[in-house]
Parts: sequence; C-alpha cells; structure tokens
Amino acid sequence: VALEPDAASRRRVREAARAYAARRKALLDALAAHGIEAHGASGLNVWIPVPEETALVQSLAQAGFAVSAGERFRLRSGPAIRVTIARRPPSQARPLADAIAARLGIAERSAAV
Repeated sequence: VALEPDAASRRRVREAARAYAARRKALLDALAAHGIEAHGASGLNVWIPVPEETALVQSLAQAGFAVSAGERFRLRSGPAIRVTIARRPPSQARPLADAIAARLGIAERSAAV
C-alpha cells in the first residue's frame, strides 16, 4: 500500500522544512560572524569542527547549551560538535555562536571583514 499524504500533510512538511532551514541558516550565519567554519546544507544538524570535543561540550552544557560530541557521528573527520537545530529557535543562534566562540577564544569579526 502506497502512502499518499493529503494536502494538509504536504503543507506541514513544507512548513517544517522552511522552519528547519531558517534555524540552520541562523546558526550558520551567527557562527560565520565569528569566522567559525560550520557545515549544514540540509537536515536537522549543524556540524562544527573544533580542536577538542569533550571539554567544549561540557562547557557549553554548563552554560545551558546542549550539543553533542561528534565522535559517535563521524567516520574519518576530525573532532567536531554536532548541534541539532530541530527545536532551537533562530533567537538562540547568536547566543550559542557567541558561547562557542568565547570557549574557542575567537572574537567576533567586524562587519567590514
């Protein structure tokens, strides 16, 4: 039996996709303002390469931000953290990026850079 979603279901899926894209973009943009490399073209996660995972994950947790160490999600890449954007509103992007940058010792880049 093939599943044929109705129009309302298709609309909800499109709305969710737009919301996730906005959340992902907000975080990627906030990280980019600090010059922090991050990846996340689609899906529910943003991947942020970092020098060391565990201490950063713990420090962010103490500051109230839940992120995951990337070790269990990677095969060959270096250390990284994985940030799930599914329930993280765009308003949290800047504070999270600021917290990551502070813990990595990175100052925000000026708008002119």
